[in-house]
Amino acid sequence: LAGRAAMVAQAGQLDAGSRSPRERVTHIEVEFEQQRQQTVTPTLIANRIADHRLDWIHFDCCYVWFGEERLAREAAFCVIEDGLTLEEVAYDARSIVQRWDFYLDEIEAAARPHFLAARRDDWLGPRKMLAGFPLFSILAKTMPAAADPQIRARAERAIITSCLEQAINERVKWMTLS
Repeated sequence: LAGRAAMVAQAGQLDAGSRSPRERVTHIEVEFEQQRQQTVTPTLIANRIADHRLDWIHFDCCYVWFGEERLAREAAFCVIEDGLTLEEVAYDARSIVQRWDFYLDEIEAAARPHFLAARRDDWLGPRKMLAGFPLFSILAKTMPAAADPQIRARAERAIITSCLEQAINERVKWMTLS
C-alpha cells in the first residue's frame, strides 16, 4: 500500500481530504490502477522483454532424478548410446519421469549456461543440481515474446515493481518504533 500510495502521490493524485481510511485506500487503488495503465505501454513491455531475453527463455522438460552421479551417468549412457527411452531408464532405476516447465531465471545459476546452450530434443545431464543428478530431455525451448501472455505479465510485473520501488525510495519515510 505504501508503494501504491507513493506512486499515486508522485502523479499528484493523492488527495486525502476528509475521506475515511477505507475511502482513502479505495482512492489509492483506483488512482494506482490508472497510473499502471498509463505506465505500462507496449513499447515499455517490448523493452523489458528485450532486457530479459535470456532470463525469460521458457523450457519444457522431462527428467529423471538420481541421487548418485554414477547412476545418472549410466542412465545417460543407456539413453544416448543404447537408445533406451527416458521411461525405460526410469523404470530400471525404480524412479519416475517427471515434467518440469520453467524459465531460465528460475533455476540455479550454475545450471543456466547448460540449458542456454541446449536445443529442443537435446539430452542434458547428468548435472549436479540441488541434492541430486537429473537427466533432462529438452522438449521445447521458447524465446520470450510479447505475444505470450505469461511473458507480458512478467514484463508488466517487472515494470510496476520498478516504479513502486522508485516511488517508495523517493516518497516513503519509514519510521522505527523503539
